[in-house]
Amino acid sequence: MSLQGRSFLALLIACTSALCQAEALLFDGVDADGRRVLMRSELAGPPERIGAGIEGRRPRLRPGDGAIAYHSIATDLEPSRLMLVGDVRRGAVPREISLDRWVQEREIAWSPDGRHIAFFSQHHEAAGDIFVAEVGAAGLLGVRNLTAPSGGARMIEPDVTPDWSPDGLHIALTSYRGRVPAIWVFDADGTRPRQLTRGAGFGDYFPAWSPDAKLVAFQRNDPGHARIGLVAATGGEPMFLDLPGDAYQPAFAPDGQRLAVAITFPDGERDLAVIALDGRVLDRIAHPGDDQNPHWIVAPPQRDCARDRACLRLDPIRGAPSRPALAPSRPGR
Repeated sequence: MSLQGRSFLALLIACTSALCQAEALLFDGVDADGRRVLMRSELAGPPERIGAGIEGRRPRLRPGDGAIAYHSIATDLEPSRLMLVGDVRRGAVPREISLDRWVQEREIAWSPDGRHIAFFSQHHEAAGDIFVAEVGAAGLLGVRNLTAPSGGARMIEPDVTPDWSPDGLHIALTSYRGRVPAIWVFDADGTRPRQLTRGAGFGDYFPAWSPDAKLVAFQRNDPGHARIGLVAATGGEPMFLDLPGDAYQPAFAPDGQRLAVAITFPDGERDLAVIALDGRVLDRIAHPGDDQNPHWIVAPPQRDCARDRACLRLDPIRGAPSRPALAPSRPGR
């Protein structure tokens, strides 16, 4: 079978009775033609394009039906826009679902039930806010601004990189409302904002919930350096992982004990890697170019899909397995 014809395959396979589930990664990377496209990967094999090559960034699978949300790549003439594509193996083509196609919109996160998205938009102000909306057949419904500017202050409080908690009750994001980009958590209705990370001279971005919603991983940008931190969802001092290079955009694995991240390795390549929570690199997914924005999914193995068309449905990882306790913080890391 050709690489192009493969379905989403396993990074790791775990079988229980007659049902096998397989983990895989979605991400955006550079193809042989130099385009940034949506891609997928198994652990033991090379990454491959989704479909014929869909240009875009930050793919996120909708729970339940195999549709992928992502944002288009901004150009000098057009802003980035919200996009949705159904199962490409059934001939689906991308369609735009933007709230406002004349401003920058990006960074989609699905609610656990697959009905709503959280996303960044400049619809109300140039700095940008996080909006929440239901995804309908004809576009977005019931749109609301989750992070409207506080105290009338405008242009100084951008809110970016949302992630929906596995229980659907909270949304973590990066906010500048404390004048420093930090990780905040809001209730899903926009109430009770609370700050998780604090400090000066750095910025915290790309929060990612653990499957049991007890930890939040994030990317910290220090001057000239990017690293991965872990903080309890209730707050406290974060710990940071020792990795072989600058690291970006963490995503928790379904077991809660691994992360997928993008790492700039000493050889100069930025590849995806699967790491343990103590910082050990378990697997590197080598691929030429700059790979970014990993996202875990689950699918049945190819041998089962060959006899069951229901296998065409791919589901994001859900569940709340056990995980190791958060280790004490290491000062200065």
